Amino acid sequence: MKNKELREFIKSDMLTQLKEIWRKAKGSYHESQKGDNIQGWTHCKAVETNLSRLIPDEKKEKEMTPMELFLLSAAACLHDIGKVVPDGSSDWDSDHGKRAKEILLQEYDKLGLDNVQAIAVSYIVSVHNDGRLEELPNTPVVIGSEEIDIVKLAAIFRLADMLDTGYNRAPEIVSAIKFPNGEIPSKWRGRQAITGWYLDENDRIILQALPKPEEIDAVLRLKAMMANDLDLISSNLKLYGFPAELGELDLGDVFINAQLEQKAKLDRPFPGMAFYTQREAAIFKGRDKEIEALLTHVSCWPISLLVGESGAGKTSLIHAGLFPWLELMKWKYAWTRPFEKPGENIKKSLWLEFLEGKVEAEKTLLDVMKQAAGKCKPHKLLVVMDQFEDILNCSVPEFLEEFCLHLVAVQTGTVIPNLRVLISFRDDALVKLNARLFKKITGSARSFPMVELERLTINGAGAALSAGLEQAGLGLDPRLEEGQRPLKDIILDDIRQGEDRLYPPYLQVVAETLCRKVDPGKPVITGDIYFHQLNGAGQIIARYLLERLKEFGSREEETKKILICLTSSQGKKARKSLNELSLGTGIGVEELKTIMTEMIDMRMVRVAGEEEFEIIHDYIACQIGRVHV
Repeated sequence: MKNKELREFIKSDMLTQLKEIWRKAKGSYHESQKGDNIQGWTHCKAVETNLSRLIPDEKKEKEMTPMELFLLSAAACLHDIGKVVPDGSSDWDSDHGKRAKEILLQEYDKLGLDNVQAIAVSYIVSVHNDGRLEELPNTPVVIGSEEIDIVKLAAIFRLADMLDTGYNRAPEIVSAIKFPNGEIPSKWRGRQAITGWYLDENDRIILQALPKPEEIDAVLRLKAMMANDLDLISSNLKLYGFPAELGELDLGDVFINAQLEQKAKLDRPFPGMAFYTQREAAIFKGRDKEIEALLTHVSCWPISLLVGESGAGKTSLIHAGLFPWLELMKWKYAWTRPFEKPGENIKKSLWLEFLEGKVEAEKTLLDVMKQAAGKCKPHKLLVVMDQFEDILNCSVPEFLEEFCLHLVAVQTGTVIPNLRVLISFRDDALVKLNARLFKKITGSARSFPMVELERLTINGAGAALSAGLEQAGLGLDPRLEEGQRPLKDIILDDIRQGEDRLYPPYLQVVAETLCRKVDPGKPVITGDIYFHQLNGAGQIIARYLLERLKEFGSREEETKKILICLTSSQGKKARKSLNELSLGTGIGVEELKTIMTEMIDMRMVRVAGEEEFEIIHDYIACQIGRVHV
């Protein structure tokens, strides 16, 4: 239900005064403000409306006083008075909040306020443009018998002003006049695509946008700027029980969704243990938050990081989540792997993608990145360096040193202005990568914007499962016996096995196996197929992974020995170091390193703790214990 306006909770005598304040302002200064966006009465009313929407009616009635609501409405009316300056002057651009405070304290009677009201309003508006709430007095302003908490009012007012950020303040016809050369700032272009905002069920602020493809980048940048602004006041907003967090963007563009759907021409609905590709973007579900975070980081920063455990879905996120959006935004992009010679291998990949002829040996990686980025102008180029933990195998310090210097040049943001780099790697490699590379670029990996990719939530996994089944034209049996849960819930819980999140490859393996088992003439996955023919998720996954042992060829027996060594006598996974594995299997440490790397890539084992390994899930250990591989 829509919240009532502030004015409906203000007493009649104060309401009469408030209406007079708005009348005088509209007739004097509202149409005389300077600034890059449309200001005036429309903006001031929008801020007042935002305050009404941000403060629930119950809070207006029971927790806030009529005087507090009066001060907020008066602040909405008068907050940009600091932008009223003589023709030709640009004084407002320095700090119009502080200038508004000065004007209010000097001319309060002309504006319809008494002197004490003017003090309170002047404090509220003084920080509305910079969010420096720490500059406000800690002691309350006393009006009559009432003590007014200025920080509380200034915090919610700052948020209400921030949220008037839509297309009404940046109309296209004005942008054509203000920026005749077409170089429209991101803040302005982003505002042209924002249609409004709303609060979700968790009281997070959701920006709604209908961007054209060329505006998506600007919308992401605008949201990032707003998030930084919100950080300055979020602790105060939380303290007083106001909304304090931005949620994911609501990009409701039918054109964009149609473009993504159009690219989905699939041979199969689930990729098993492989990653989702760009062709599968339409069924890649459950990662909206992470996609937006990646888009924002690569839009705003020269180098960004994507970190997560093996199999969490980093490569899928890049190909099926990030790349389709970059294509719509008219960006160019390249997916590369560094292997043990990062400079040479990435250079070759970029040369083959963007340049012609044979790779010129004398050119450095930086040279090639410059040339490739030049070919992409006026668009941006994103270079993805996936499975970046590969560089830890580089044994030549000079190669890494040169590679590091090239990344330092990229990080400046000015050597190759239209280039962005995304570095993706396993989380267990972070410490070593930080020591060998990242510290030499910025001082620490934490200095880079980073998306830390976790396993799928239960809701995300459910969305991914439903999307794939729909693509396959299959359904889950809806029939339930008394007291039985839906088959979908049972399958997801079986895969999750009591953990908070699901491991994406296992969801894909189970779903793919179920799809293959269904009779094409009877497109329903029944409980009989799941429980009796396939014996549930655990058996499906264990059989699938053990079947992949054949892919190790001549090393199949060594791989079996490793799995047995990593399985306890109770059929549970056990942690072992390389030395312990070597003693238990008779395989040399150096050969073990090679095999373990392959087993990690095959989603069979993972790094656990300091230089220790374990089977990735008890499913496999249980099966090994049962059949004594």
